[in-house]
Amino acid sequence: MTTLDSPAFGATDFDRPGRARMAICWAVLVFTIPYLGLKVLWVSGVDIGVHGSVMRGGTMATVNLVTIAMDVIAGTVSMGLVRPWGRRVPAWLLIFPMWVATGFLAPIVFGAPTSTLAGSLFDDGVSGQIKSSADDIAPWVFGMVYTGFILQGLGLAAGFLLHARARWGHILRWRLSNLPTGPLAGVQRTMATWVGVFTLIPSLINFYWAAGGPGSLYDDGAAATRLVMHTVFGILPLVGVAGMLIVTRRRDARPARWPLITAWTGTASSFSWGLWWLGAGAVPSKLSGGHDMHALMAVGSMMMLAGAVLATVLALLVIEADTATEAEV
Repeated sequence: MTTLDSPAFGATDFDRPGRARMAICWAVLVFTIPYLGLKVLWVSGVDIGVHGSVMRGGTMATVNLVTIAMDVIAGTVSMGLVRPWGRRVPAWLLIFPMWVATGFLAPIVFGAPTSTLAGSLFDDGVSGQIKSSADDIAPWVFGMVYTGFILQGLGLAAGFLLHARARWGHILRWRLSNLPTGPLAGVQRTMATWVGVFTLIPSLINFYWAAGGPGSLYDDGAAATRLVMHTVFGILPLVGVAGMLIVTRRRDARPARWPLITAWTGTASSFSWGLWWLGAGAVPSKLSGGHDMHALMAVGSMMMLAGAVLATVLALLVIEADTATEAEV
């Protein structure tokens, strides 16, 4: 039996990866190029796709460097999913950045196409802007960036599932009855329940913002964008809570993979965007347009805390179940 840090596949699985896996890896790398190129130009002082000096200054340079690093990490993770060194690194070095990437990209994958469609139908084609005047950034920039994010998200998800099936396929075959029922199970249930109740607070505020309440991430944007994106930001953490409640409370013969996947996605979304909103509020930039970011920071803090706690419970649950399964063999 294998554990999370002892891969179940042979060397040939990654030394000679299949065409599909290699195609996904290269596709993700290609999808990072436009965003990386745009950010490098902005850091270099080239104001392509922007008006005025919105990308100038130390704060924006730092923000752009951070996002460049994030995209480089996404490309590195995609390589780790297919290259031989990817099966030798500790599991957490792939799992943690992949979890964070899932959190950032899932709301975009679900929300961006829907908000674009809704905007074209109900907002006369006006695109939503994130705390920024429509004169600051050209519309084509948003289209290019979010299209790249969507394709990256889909590619990383497909690549990681193929990697997980080869490396931890036994986990994907678990039933809910395989999950632990030992002394920690009661603590896990309690934590999932109370943090789930706490998660209702930021989710309800997101729904309030979706309905037009002040303090939104999209105060300067189109109504359809505000409605769709804040609805997604409200729903995904609750989806994560639902997955956590299932994996901590039910012990029947149903497959565990779907509750585990929903718990993974929802907790990641809550943590990643919560952290981003907290950072965006703490370090005001020209893109904030002088808005009061305190509400966004408060909601972000709650989302980040809830996501981190639930993900910790999820990780401990999976490790405990994997160790118990190994002991039985």
